[in-house]
Amino acid sequence: MIFTIEHRILLAIVLILSVITASGQQTRTMFLQEGYIFPYNLGNPSQKANLPDVLEEVSGVSYYDENTLACIQDERGVVWFVDPATGNIKDTLRFGADHDYEDIEVVKGEIWALLSNGLLYRIGNVSPGKDIKVKILKTGLSEANNTEGLCYDPVENELLIACKEDPFINVEEKTPLRAIYAYNPDKEWPDPVPRYLINTDTLKSLITGYAKASGAKIREGDAEDDKPGKFRPSAVAVHPVTHEIYVLASTGKKLLVMDRNSNILAVTGLDPAMFPKPEGICFSTDGTLYISSEGKDGPGVIMGFEYFK
Repeated sequence: MIFTIEHRILLAIVLILSVITASGQQTRTMFLQEGYIFPYNLGNPSQKANLPDVLEEVSGVSYYDENTLACIQDERGVVWFVDPATGNIKDTLRFGADHDYEDIEVVKGEIWALLSNGLLYRIGNVSPGKDIKVKILKTGLSEANNTEGLCYDPVENELLIACKEDPFINVEEKTPLRAIYAYNPDKEWPDPVPRYLINTDTLKSLITGYAKASGAKIREGDAEDDKPGKFRPSAVAVHPVTHEIYVLASTGKKLLVMDRNSNILAVTGLDPAMFPKPEGICFSTDGTLYISSEGKDGPGVIMGFEYFK
């Protein structure tokens, strides 16, 4: 084949663009347990979609099917079914009055929605043409706990509820702990003892120690998010392949990975320019990671990240 000058110029442009696209930004590693490999590049999403104005304050996201995510926002009792590739709304489902809804999870054909005061909405009969059935359930948690994260753990067949504030029930005290509770969906029974605990003092120590050993820089500044130990959970999800626990913090701009014994495996920093207010996290069945972020002077967004096995 004979290449003309025009062909060679075009080929060079394609190669340059390929290198730029492949490189992208890199994950800002703040801590890695020795031997652990974090399987995502959070600086280079494989897909990104701006959301409509009604989802500017998207507060939760859950995998619904191959081409659909279920989303919820802070103020309305509505589920929005969204195409993650385009951000377009495919359908909606009104299930309750307007409240402070923080997260959403799809489990075995049902939809669960979490309020900041610990109440759970259980929504059944969500198939088209059916009248939905809604139950409102208590978890024992309250506004003092500020429940923000909800996900399903298939290993234990239970829901996990992440608290942004007080880690214990009916106990208000200053503590470095952040708690995740378990709720049995079959028995509709909450476990009053935290299933997982994150110690932010330990988190700070791990991050500063890793920075010193690796030469990595800790972002400097006066903002709360710049502090290594700042971590207030906003979402939680269980990885479908490794079954590790991923905990997202909008306040602190971090994503933490831990094993099922609460041992921290990895901590990554989130770029505020990409994630103004990250509030939602979920996985597809193949391990693709989705993170939703509320907008700041712009639309809410959903980004997908390829799973590197």
